[in-house]
Amino acid sequence: MDKLQRSLFENLLLFDKLAVKIEGEAIAVPLLIRLFGERGFDALIEEGALEFVLWTESIAFLVNNIPGVDGMVSMAHSNPVYIDPERSIESGLSWMQNAPTGRKRRQLVERVLKRFRSHEKNIAANGLKVVRAALANGDLEYYGVPKVTGHADQLTATEKQTLARCAEDLVEYDFLLKNNMTSFSNYRYFSPFWASAERFQAVNRTVSGFSSVSTLEGIPDLKQFFGEIEYPLKRVHKVRGKASSRRFRGWLEKTAGGAPEAGLVPAYLDAISDQQGVLNTTSGKILKNVLLAAVGTAGGTAASEAAGASVGIAAGAATMLAAQKGAETVAASALGLLDSFLLERVAKGWSPRMFFDDLSKLKDVSTRKRP
Repeated sequence: MDKLQRSLFENLLLFDKLAVKIEGEAIAVPLLIRLFGERGFDALIEEGALEFVLWTESIAFLVNNIPGVDGMVSMAHSNPVYIDPERSIESGLSWMQNAPTGRKRRQLVERVLKRFRSHEKNIAANGLKVVRAALANGDLEYYGVPKVTGHADQLTATEKQTLARCAEDLVEYDFLLKNNMTSFSNYRYFSPFWASAERFQAVNRTVSGFSSVSTLEGIPDLKQFFGEIEYPLKRVHKVRGKASSRRFRGWLEKTAGGAPEAGLVPAYLDAISDQQGVLNTTSGKILKNVLLAAVGTAGGTAASEAAGASVGIAAGAATMLAAQKGAETVAASALGLLDSFLLERVAKGWSPRMFFDDLSKLKDVSTRKRP
């Protein structure tokens, strides 16, 4: 549960929307209400930060083989709880302690219902068709499933279970790609397909890119930061709902997820500098190298790697800058230099640093409240 909460906190701050897969009872709804609080949950629903995908189809297999009958089947649910979003929500609320009743309950169901969606029809059958073709080609031998050109009526229960997992992963993967979504899930099967998906690589670049930038601002990994503030999930909607946070998420996806080869750290430094491009000047470039050297030697390896900085070259730049600025500069850290000579010149308009300022305020408020 702790890992789930930290992951929710991180994902809601870095991405515009989270989609929750629902099979049958929407137990996730009362769980999220408890985690975010009623006010926080309503704010996320209203903003469209949460979405629920009702999964109405699945893959199954025959436990006992029947000669001439394929052991793998796709199936569509008929139980109303599995196919009717409203019934799914109502059934999920039955798991909630002190669940709302009457008008308040109806209003809650109506709000959540607007965020429910389903997948295309026959998605399970189409996925199983691909897996059967792979089975006939011997493509699943890597997973311990032998090549079968006819009916899958001689496979062991373990082999059929593996086939079912292959099909389920493929179906979910296909849905995500068609809807321009991505996932943190670990898709074990059909791994060559997963690795080739550009959209799936972008999410990892976004998270690692954020980590490299947060190092500069003294903000730890968001999952670690979660433990340093009070009631993080009940307050996360206040930060992510701000216009500056929305702009930050767009900037992060475009810069880190879309073009990681450019180096997010230099992009961030350029973004928070003034419109004249401080970092494109001679002194600005020297300063940037000093900063990257400090980050690299202070354990911020991800940041220095992202920027492609050389500690040796940057150290030389630090000496040059120290000679220009005098003896007091020698005693200052590179991060201190950044604050002194660069961040004071931040433009009055939007800057990605505003996002980190908002995060710092969360921690400051928590610190003041603690005895």
